[in-house]
Amino acid sequence: YQRRVRATLRGLARGMSVFKLLLLELVVIVLVYLVLGISYKRFVLGARGVEQIPNLAFWKSCKEGVEATVDKVRGGSSDVGGVRSDEVHVTRTLAMNDDDERLIM
Repeated sequence: YQRRVRATLRGLARGMSVFKLLLLELVVIVLVYLVLGISYKRFVLGARGVEQIPNLAFWKSCKEGVEATVDKVRGGSSDVGGVRSDEVHVTRTLAMNDDDERLIM
């Protein structure tokens, strides 16, 4: 029995690259984090529904950041925090032009 287990483990170790092992560890860590966090918020704090997700505000902000990045890569303007990226560019350009005019005078 032990020989079969050792042979199986050796086969798994040879077949998995470092990247696959790190990815597997990351998935396991995230799953443990979610299970423990959701359990704590549900049974200790009495949360229900979406409120059970640990650090919900952080995950929502990550979602907004990813959406803004995808929009920017696709060539659109992103709208993060109520300010669009093309508005920020125009404001910076106007501010630089004001500085230039002051230097000329």
